[in-house]
Amino acid sequence: MGRGVHTTRHIELFSLYEGLIADTPGFSSIDFKGMSKEDLKNTFPEFKEHDCPFKDCMHLKEPDCNIKEAVEDEKILKSRYENYLAFIKEMSVEK
Repeated sequence: MGRGVHTTRHIELFSLYEGLIADTPGFSSIDFKGMSKEDLKNTFPEFKEHDCPFKDCMHLKEPDCNIKEAVEDEKILKSRYENYLAFIKEMSVEK
């Protein structure tokens, strides 16, 4: 009783790129502990397809960023970039 229609009742692992993601009961958020912002940036494969002229570019407020340009040109989904920004913000709050 009191269970939602979409409540996870078992653990399931899904392959995602070169790793795994777990769908487990009781978790409703993402934890970035042990992951740097640089690591996060490198988990977005579509970012790798658009080389930035700046090695240290985090694709936030830097001028002439190829990733931001690719988002504007709809070569990268705006929603993916917005997720990236939200994750970066979450990582800043966690520390």
